[in-house]
Amino acid sequence: MARAMAQLAARLVILADHGKLGVTSRAVYAPPNGIALLITDKAAADKPALQALNRVLTEVIVAG
Repeated sequence: MARAMAQLAARLVILADHGKLGVTSRAVYAPPNGIALLITDKAAADKPALQALNRVLTEVIVAG
């Protein structure tokens, strides 16, 4: 269901806290280049995964 929703979305926005960044999941709903916006928390600022995502994603918001 989540994969179908992601594929049909006009704009894909991901909300993920720092604990989700850099974790490999069994299910992939969308490739990083399909994500328009990532919103995460300030604890993610020092994660290597966030720096990698900043290079690939169009927009990243780190909420304070």
